[in-house]
Amino acid sequence: MSVSLEVIPTGTVGAEVKGVDLAAVTGAHVEAIKRAWYMHDVLIFRKQTLTDDDLLAFSSIRRRTRARGASRLRVILTST
Repeated sequence: MSVSLEVIPTGTVGAEVKGVDLAAVTGAHVEAIKRAWYMHDVLIFRKQTLTDDDLLAFSSIRRRTRARGASRLRVILTST
């Protein structure tokens, strides 16, 4: 199953990702996010409201991604 995320390059570094609620990601979302990370190194997710548990779950995705050799990946989360 594939999902459609909108990945918009920022023009300087990284990209903004739209169309995903990080508190409710599926396996297909995770794979799409990983592909975007590998292409852009820095991802911005705006308007995210995450509980502590949500943030821990998302962080585990990032740890698994880093374990595969992508140590320079960065993520920015905003609530606005």
